[in-house]
Amino acid sequence: MSRDRASTAAGPGHRAEAAIISISPDEAGEAAFEDFVDGLSFATSREAGAMKLAGGELLDNLTRYSTPLRDNRIVLRAARRSSGLYLAFFFKSAGFADYAEGLAKKQSASGSRAAPFIKPAFDPSIGRWRGIGLRMCRSLSKSLYFRSGSMLDRIFVAF
Repeated sequence: MSRDRASTAAGPGHRAEAAIISISPDEAGEAAFEDFVDGLSFATSREAGAMKLAGGELLDNLTRYSTPLRDNRIVLRAARRSSGLYLAFFFKSAGFADYAEGLAKKQSASGSRAAPFIKPAFDPSIGRWRGIGLRMCRSLSKSLYFRSGSMLDRIFVAF
């Protein structure tokens, strides 16, 4: 795990503060993520709580459903801008493109760029509900975007 913090002068639309961490997609990475959020000097305790809850759910989904990840790494970047607090996930997963494409189709159908509300559904093959966590993430955030690329996959969350 590595950590790098950077600060720049604040201005309209510019980062006032930012922090970056690289973690593994496992239990150690989840613990490192929580420590990372707890250490963000530019997040209020309420913001950090929302970030830990939504970000933790997204991280759990990446760990469970998107592995293996290239280099077995997820890079996280948290930043405070004049418009609010942001959390970004950067990774590369062979399976993420299909998921992001499915969400993009739902976004186009709804006329919105934000991730659509996922309708929870019971999955009898695994005996549990699916989609509740992503719906919670969307409710805790101002916006939630999923983007797949040939070199890098990304998830952006604004709080």
